[in-house]
Amino acid sequence: MGTYRLILLAAILWLVPGCPAGPADDDTADDDTAADDDTADDDDTVGDDDTADVDADGDGWTVADGDCDDANPDTYPDAEELCDGEDNDCDWIVPALEDDDDGDGVMVCAGDCDDDEATVYPGAEEVPCDGLDNDCDETTGDDVEDGDGDGYTLCDGDCDDTDPELFPGGFELCDGEDNDCDSTSIEWAVAPGDSIQDAIDSATDGDAVCVEAGTYTETLDFGGKALQVVGLDGSAATIVDAGGAEVVVMFDDGEGEEARLQGFTLTNGHGTSSAGGLIVREGASPTLVDLVITGCTGDDVGGAYFYLGTLHVEGLVIEQTSASMCAGIKLNLVEGEIQGLELRDNTASSSGGGGCADDSEVTIDGLLVAANTASSSAGLELEDSIVDLVDVTFEGNVSNGFPGGLYLYDCTATVSGMTVTGNESGGSAGGVSLWRSDAIVEDTVVADNVADQNGGGLYIN
Repeated sequence: MGTYRLILLAAILWLVPGCPAGPADDDTADDDTAADDDTADDDDTVGDDDTADVDADGDGWTVADGDCDDANPDTYPDAEELCDGEDNDCDWIVPALEDDDDGDGVMVCAGDCDDDEATVYPGAEEVPCDGLDNDCDETTGDDVEDGDGDGYTLCDGDCDDTDPELFPGGFELCDGEDNDCDSTSIEWAVAPGDSIQDAIDSATDGDAVCVEAGTYTETLDFGGKALQVVGLDGSAATIVDAGGAEVVVMFDDGEGEEARLQGFTLTNGHGTSSAGGLIVREGASPTLVDLVITGCTGDDVGGAYFYLGTLHVEGLVIEQTSASMCAGIKLNLVEGEIQGLELRDNTASSSGGGGCADDSEVTIDGLLVAANTASSSAGLELEDSIVDLVDVTFEGNVSNGFPGGLYLYDCTATVSGMTVTGNESGGSAGGVSLWRSDAIVEDTVVADNVADQNGGGLYIN
């Protein structure tokens, strides 16, 4: 009976698939139990968990040893971090220096000096005027020079740094250029037979009204607009004639420095309550360049009247005007600067033949006061003001009373480079009178002045 059982068991074992007949162990589907000695006959194929003991990348570390990437020989426990975006030392942390947050392809550890800006990395091209060190060389490259000397660089918005007449906030100059760098250039052309005022009414802020040479019989009012009204051939050739009835030009609607009148002669105007040539009042502060005011009259001021504003004047000639007082110019409660002022051959029936100022703080650089006449203060009368006079000439002014040339009353004044010659007074002070004033007078010549009473040249009280 035992014999039959042994034969049957042998037959069953021979019929069962997968049961090897030979003695060799190839470890296929082998779970490497303790009974398996892993001899040379073991080829560690699939099903054998011995792969953890293999060093696939040859770095001396297996997965079982802690190698977190056995396909990368630069990655193993305690390896040096290499700025490659990998966890080289297998501590499950990639250092922040290996981030590329801005996606520019360069990590911080590779020299990206601003990982929040994709335009910033070593070797990047500098972007002009962006304030960034694009190429990480510790300079922004934005320190550009002002090539044309207009006070603005390309980084400041200068649209042409080779032309000093083009810059942000510049004046449109009737030259076909975008002088104010606002990407537009609107110029209204005016020729003899046209009306300058019609062009002003049609224009808008920032426009230029370009006036050809000729005589225009009309009066002008900017109406609060920031316009540039320019006589193309200058004051000698471009004339605005008011016809004897009204003031020639009026600024009284808050016009600022952006409003500009340039290159005109203003004539034949009359002011019933103020100047006949030019009125700038109620806080208006336009820019005035190359203007001549002549042949104008006023019940009070003949030539130009400035009240409550800031002076922006360059090149103003006032001649042959007449009024009861302050015949040439009157400054009242103003501040600012006049570059180049000539007061010539003006007549006041009372005081201030050339002009007067009160309660003002002004600088006049380049002043000629000549051949003016008045009952008193024939030249220039300044009261209760702070004044700075530079490069000044008083000559040939004649007063019936006191004084002939310059009269400073209750003023704080600095005067330099002054010549006072040939002035006359029917009273005291043929040349200069300082009355209750604190004045510093330097580099001054006072000669050949005449007074019927005291102080032919200088009278101080």
